[in-house]
Amino acid sequence: MTVPPFDGDQPSRVVCPPGSPCHDAQAGAQPDSAVSDLDDLGVVQRLLLATDGTLTHILEAYIGERVRLVKLHQHLVTDPAERVASQLNDGERGLRRVILLRGSGSDITFVYAESLVLLDRLPPLVADGLLESEVPIGKLLWRCRAETFREITDVWERHDSGTAAHFGLGASDSLVSRKYQIVADGRPIAIITETFPKVAFPRPGAPERLR
Repeated sequence: MTVPPFDGDQPSRVVCPPGSPCHDAQAGAQPDSAVSDLDDLGVVQRLLLATDGTLTHILEAYIGERVRLVKLHQHLVTDPAERVASQLNDGERGLRRVILLRGSGSDITFVYAESLVLLDRLPPLVADGLLESEVPIGKLLWRCRAETFREITDVWERHDSGTAAHFGLGASDSLVSRKYQIVADGRPIAIITETFPKVAFPRPGAPERLR
């Protein structure tokens, strides 16, 4: 199962510290021509790139407010060509969605994410929550006490004006992305690509905000 690549300029590889999950994901990968130093990233960006835990909880601990989910697009994968590209089994329901994670009070956009979710591999409460609610998948899994782990498969730096606009940034501003799969019972249940600004996140209440 794969999530189609983002549009935009050729990404450059972000160098992750040895021993971190994102470093392990890069082992054996062919490097791009341009390489970014991890020292250029904000502290929270480093944590988000490397964590194999729930990103929403880390964000909320840093920004000091609840994170709310904004759905930009969501559809069940029914087109035959898209089902083949998504490597879905016959009769298996796949949900594609594009979302933003924003501060509930500040309305600051922190994360842009695209995902492919295998609904029939999820607990019913999680599958229904994804279809009907505005709760992030990590929180839904946590509420159900589902035993899962996240396997980071790639981390990179990119420029894309369409995605940058969600953060109030321009085409020349750098973004960082990570791709990972959530695994339960030895099978992937979701493949997610998360993107956020390379620069340090603002703290709610600060004079300057990224929206």
